[in-house]
Amino acid sequence: MKITSILIMGFGLWAWGGATLYSAEPLTRAVLTEIHNEVVVLKESSQEKQAALQDVIQGQDVVKTGKKSRAELEFADKSIARLGSNTSFSFDSTGREMNLKRGSALFHVPPGLSGAKIRTPIATAAVLGDVVAMRVNELGDTQVLALSRDKLGPISVTFDRTGETCQLEPGQMLTLHPADFHMPVPTSVNVEIFLKTSMFVKKNSGFSSELPKSAQKEIQHAEDIQRKDIRLGVLQGAPVLNLNQDGNSPSNLNMVMVIANILVQSVATGSLSGQYSGAFNDGFANGYHGPVVFTVNRDNTITGTGVILNTGQSFSFHGTMNSTGIFQGLTSFGTSVNGKLNLGGANFTGTVVHNYPGTGLVNAGLSGSKI
Repeated sequence: MKITSILIMGFGLWAWGGATLYSAEPLTRAVLTEIHNEVVVLKESSQEKQAALQDVIQGQDVVKTGKKSRAELEFADKSIARLGSNTSFSFDSTGREMNLKRGSALFHVPPGLSGAKIRTPIATAAVLGDVVAMRVNELGDTQVLALSRDKLGPISVTFDRTGETCQLEPGQMLTLHPADFHMPVPTSVNVEIFLKTSMFVKKNSGFSSELPKSAQKEIQHAEDIQRKDIRLGVLQGAPVLNLNQDGNSPSNLNMVMVIANILVQSVATGSLSGQYSGAFNDGFANGYHGPVVFTVNRDNTITGTGVILNTGQSFSFHGTMNSTGIFQGLTSFGTSVNGKLNLGGANFTGTVVHNYPGTGLVNAGLSGSKI
C-alpha cells in the first residue's frame, strides 16, 4: 500500500477496543481509583450521588463526569476504564460488557484475560488483551482507536446498523456516523503524538498515576511498529498542527479534526483515481437530475460539483472513497451522500443515496465517463 501523505494533528481525549472473546469471567464490580472535579454515580434506584474515591460501582450504576472532569475505574481483573470530560459510562455485572453512552474513554484489558465488549449507541468494539480509546458525541457519532493488538487477534468493531465488522490494527482509527450506509475505511493515527498529547496519560496531567505496565508495553509495541513503517516509507510524516486538547465540542460532527493525530493514507484506489464527468438522476417522474463533475484523488478523498436542473441550485460535495468504489461524504447543503462507483473502461455507473431535507432518503443513479 502506498501512503501519499500524513496529516498529524493535536490529540485530546480518547478510548478504544476489539476482537473475539474467549473465557467469560464477568466484570462484577469496579472501584473508583481516581476522581477529578465533578464525578457522580447514578444508582439503579435513579438516586444520584457525588462519587468518592474507592466507591464500589456495580450492576447498572452509571458513572458521569462533568466539564473538565475525569475518573478511573479498576475492575477485579485489573482491567481499567479512564473516563474523560462529559462522559457517561456503565457496565453489565453479569458479563464482560461496558457501555460508553457519551464522551471519551480509554480502556485496557490485560492480555490473557477474558476480553470485553464496549458498546456505544451505534457500534460495538470487541477487545481481547488490548488498549483502546473511544469517543461518542451527542449525535452518537463514534470513533474507535486501536492502540494495541493482542496475540490472539486484532480489535474488531461492528456497525450495528449494517452488521458489518472491521478489524483495527494498532494505530488505526474508525469513525462511524449513525446515518452511514456502509462501514467506512479506517485511517491511521500517530501513536507517538497520542502519547505526547493525550490527557489519559499521566505526563500530560490528566491522571495522577501512570497507565498499567502491561498497557504501556502494548502501546510502546504499536509505536515501535509505526516508527519502523515511517522509516521504511510505508507512512510519511508531515508537520504537526497543535490543537486545543480540551476543545471537544460534543456536537462536532468532524471529531477526527478535533482530537486525532491522523496519518492520511491512500487505500490504493488504483484505476479509480482521476476526473469524471457525468449525470445523476433519481429515477422518479419529474425527479431531481443534472450534471456532475468530480475527482477521485489517490489519497482516498473525493471532491466535486453539480447542478440540480429542476431547481437551478448548484452544489459541491466532498468525502472519501475506498478501493472497491464505496464512497461517503457531505454536500454544501449540509446533507450526507453515500454510494458506490463502478468503473468499466473509460465509463462509469453508480448509485448514490442522498438524505434530502423534507424528502428523506432519495436513491439516484450515476453515469458518465472518465475525463
